[in-house]
Amino acid sequence: MRLALCMIVKNEAEHLPRCLKSVQGVVDEIIIVDTGSSDRTVEIAEGFGAKVYHFPWTGDFSAARNVSLEKATGDWIIFLDADEELVEGDGPRLRELIASGEADGYYLTEVNFVGDKPGIDAVINTAFRVFRNRPEHRFSGAIHEQIVACVQERGGKVAFSDVRINHYGYLNTVSAGKSKIQRNLAILRKEVEKRPKDNFTRFNLGVEYLRLNDYEAALKEFQKAFHKIASLDVAYASVLLRNIVLCLKELKRYGEALAVLADAIEAYPDYTDLLFLKACVYADMKDFDAAVATYRECLARGESNTR
Repeated sequence: MRLALCMIVKNEAEHLPRCLKSVQGVVDEIIIVDTGSSDRTVEIAEGFGAKVYHFPWTGDFSAARNVSLEKATGDWIIFLDADEELVEGDGPRLRELIASGEADGYYLTEVNFVGDKPGIDAVINTAFRVFRNRPEHRFSGAIHEQIVACVQERGGKVAFSDVRINHYGYLNTVSAGKSKIQRNLAILRKEVEKRPKDNFTRFNLGVEYLRLNDYEAALKEFQKAFHKIASLDVAYASVLLRNIVLCLKELKRYGEALAVLADAIEAYPDYTDLLFLKACVYADMKDFDAAVATYRECLARGESNTR
């Protein structure tokens, strides 16, 4: 089975080497679609043996992403962003997954580093990043583009895996500039207007407000998305609940936060991030005995699992 890495990039000279180094010896092909870089991005990509294609930016991430799929010849696709990397040592497991034939696509475990330095604070999500390369498998959505629904609608089986990717884009040093967030907000608002029933788009709109620390606006979007999702089996439901609690905590609505947490922890007992947030709420309330006890429970439970 041949595996192709597909990426879209623009001015990613700082981050691209780390990403491409992480897949050396794992992928058989690197396809990069450049949307207008003015730095050394293309030169760096070609230095790693990538096939680089140029595509004018149209404001639609899916359009650019689909160009990369059209150029790929591998049996399977993995897509990453330049500020991500495949965790060292997880490559063999990824190759095992695609060789097994057990599924047509896989969610990977995404470790989102936050704060000032990587490796200290992180939020764990699942991200659908690996799928069979078929002409009918194409991305949709102008931003936070998705392909999992496309795979499932065509009868594909989707599974979760423990293969990890590190994401550095939420670090303060990386996301300090607000221009990308404002760009994302503009695109997402238009998408919500066009598809008001698309809860994942509304969820991502909330995420952008959260990145701006606009907790009221973020909470509004998160709550709308949560009230409309079909079930708690939706892949991002656990993260959505966590974000609702985070907003309530920052708004000092502690009682509401604890009420949401009670149901969320029952639904996702292995998602340690929720328990950690509960401890943080207690700490903000200055109930330090409860906070310490809950922090200790977090340590006893260990790593987070969003499912």
